[in-house]
Amino acid sequence: MKKFMVIFAVFCLMLLSSLPADAFSFDLNASYYLGLTSKGIDINSGGFGASGKAGIIGDLWVDGSFLSTKNQQLVSGGILYRIVSERDLDVLLGGGYLGLDPKDADASELKGRGVYWRMALKYLPVSNLVVSGEISYVPFYKSGEEKESLVLGKAAISYELYRNLGVQLSVKNHKTIKKEASTGPLVGLGLAFRY
Repeated sequence: MKKFMVIFAVFCLMLLSSLPADAFSFDLNASYYLGLTSKGIDINSGGFGASGKAGIIGDLWVDGSFLSTKNQQLVSGGILYRIVSERDLDVLLGGGYLGLDPKDADASELKGRGVYWRMALKYLPVSNLVVSGEISYVPFYKSGEEKESLVLGKAAISYELYRNLGVQLSVKNHKTIKKEASTGPLVGLGLAFRY
């Protein structure tokens, strides 16, 4: 298995080095998240999250995210295809695989894995401001013995401060459809880097 991984890594490096430098685009962000409840912001449910998209060839993008709070851990990865590419608007469709592992016993019905479909968009109303959002749907979310559906959403606004580096405010949430189980919305503040 190690031999295969080394050969695969060398092949990927050779492929990437053969592409022109301007073939790549990055959209990376990292934030510290706090829980949002009916009583206000819950400081005790905070944690770190990072996500990113990288345009590799033409309109094909790879997508990944990681979130680890005191209540949950979420990891996802997939591929997106840009279906709309305008000067101030990008729309991407794709899919991937995710795993959600709540650490809170009250939200144990959220634990599971599944294949997701995702739609993401990025809008630039003015030169330094980026409004982005994504919604993901997991139709066959395996949660224990039962099959469930899961919806995930994220909205963010970022302002570029200096050479592709900016600050970002984001809100994200996920909820199962049948049981309507959720760990609650999260509000994050962090850095965004676009190239």
